[in-house]
Amino acid sequence: MRRFITTILLLGGLTLFADDITTKDGVTYTNVKVIRKTPLGIELLSSEKAYWVDYRDLPNDVAVKYGYDPDKLKKYETDLQNSDGCTLDDNAAPDFPPVDTSSSATTPDDTNTYIYDPAIAVPVSGNFSFVYWNGNYYAWNQWHDWYWHHHWVYHHDRYYPAPYYYKHGIWENGKYYPYNPHRLYSGNPDYHVPAHHCSGYHGGGGHHR
Repeated sequence: MRRFITTILLLGGLTLFADDITTKDGVTYTNVKVIRKTPLGIELLSSEKAYWVDYRDLPNDVAVKYGYDPDKLKKYETDLQNSDGCTLDDNAAPDFPPVDTSSSATTPDDTNTYIYDPAIAVPVSGNFSFVYWNGNYYAWNQWHDWYWHHHWVYHHDRYYPAPYYYKHGIWENGKYYPYNPHRLYSGNPDYHVPAHHCSGYHGGGGHHR
């Protein structure tokens, strides 16, 4: 199954600094380090935590400064809708090498290997050592992180990065920063997680549909 791949500003190695960023509703992020720009918004570090900020929550001049383009945003949301929130092609190659099973201390078998099937939900967590993806074995934790960092979740009429939505953190320069999803769970969530890209873990309330 083909997923869309779009040429967007997912800028690896991006580091932008600002004194602070204040949203339209008065939330201020101080000593900000912007680590990723996307067509929908920015991921940033502030006060030892990671945050996601949608461009539409920022004053227009601030949003434009960090890459906001309303036409690109609208197109990207349409692409996400058509791909169930997945930006990976099923034939995509991870940006890290597969496991050399001939020298691995653990041998892949039916009990420790997750066999990827695009028609089956990938679990948000699991007790696996390996994943079998397109003819290669990869370390489960490494592949799992890569896989979910290429997904978005639809919630309250917007898309959010899956790691942010599921309250996972990010690694930046060897340090782990937990996400603070304060905007997501302020009310009673009613969200849609596409069947092919979710597991039984909901991250707090809601339902599949």
